[in-house]
Amino acid sequence: EWYRISNVEQLLDNASVKGCYDIVADLDFEGESWPTAFMTGNFTGQFRGNGHTIKNVEFVYNNNSKVNAGLFGNLTENSGISDLTFENINFTIKASMLKVDTGLGLFAGNISSNAQIENVKVLNSTINIDSGCHFGINNYFIGLVCGVGDPNALDQAEIECKVTGENPEQLTVTVDGNEVTVVE
Repeated sequence: EWYRISNVEQLLDNASVKGCYDIVADLDFEGESWPTAFMTGNFTGQFRGNGHTIKNVEFVYNNNSKVNAGLFGNLTENSGISDLTFENINFTIKASMLKVDTGLGLFAGNISSNAQIENVKVLNSTINIDSGCHFGINNYFIGLVCGVGDPNALDQAEIECKVTGENPEQLTVTVDGNEVTVVE
């Protein structure tokens, strides 16, 4: 079933990992929450952006469940996103959690190899890693675009990574292409 989305409330009211969305206007999420179903779910639906922009999204990953997280947790092989720009997106990875067996990326935690992503951009966006976070020795993947999958699926990505919180100098973050490495 396709939902014709012309405002944020319509997207929030119909948010489902199986949903198909025809975006017919720019959507400004200022003061609104990004749907958790998208952030950590296995998205099998479709987004047709029709050249529109989703902007001013802020969302937080603050648990240690072994799930992928981002604007989309897991873009499955049946999912599709086209002709859409995401702008001014702020993804915060919160403290006091041990991150293992997890893929984290601003756009998606995981992009499956057959996910259909065409003419999609992420502009002027940031991943914020809280200085109190603790990461497992291995089996966690943080990427600017995606934790696991092909970061080149996007046409354009302008994403930076920062350490935030009370004691930001306790973590060192390096970025190499898409890959983010955190050292305590």
